[in-house]
Amino acid sequence: TPAEALADIRGLARAGRVAYVRHAIERMDERGVTRNDVEHALMNALRCTWQPSKQTWKTFGVDLSGPAAPDA
Repeated sequence: TPAEALADIRGLARAGRVAYVRHAIERMDERGVTRNDVEHALMNALRCTWQPSKQTWKTFGVDLSGPAAPDA
């Protein structure tokens, strides 16, 4: 369920178990996002939704700079 996934995502981020693939690092560099931003956002995620086309969870929340844009 989304609630279970959100709890898992938050817990894994708090435990420092976040892995970064090359594509993510490239996008982070383009957007000026740090690993601290990502990990803060994951630890404090507000909700998540399942993306069937990608078979992944997408989280929504706030990074160290504040809320993300609605279309981010």
